[in-house]
Amino acid sequence: MTTSTCITKIEKLRLDLIETGLKKGLTHPETIRLSQRLDLAMNNYLKNSDQSIVMSNAR
Repeated sequence: MTTSTCITKIEKLRLDLIETGLKKGLTHPETIRLSQRLDLAMNNYLKNSDQSIVMSNAR
């Protein structure tokens, strides 16, 4: 997945999370699920970013 695709996915999840949290509450199962999905997407983005840095430094 490209960096821009990851960022777009993160932004969509963030907006969905905010909207769901406002409508259904912060402890609603759907809000929590979206929060977990956002965490995973951000962790994957950071992991891939770290690998890019390591690979560019190895050259």
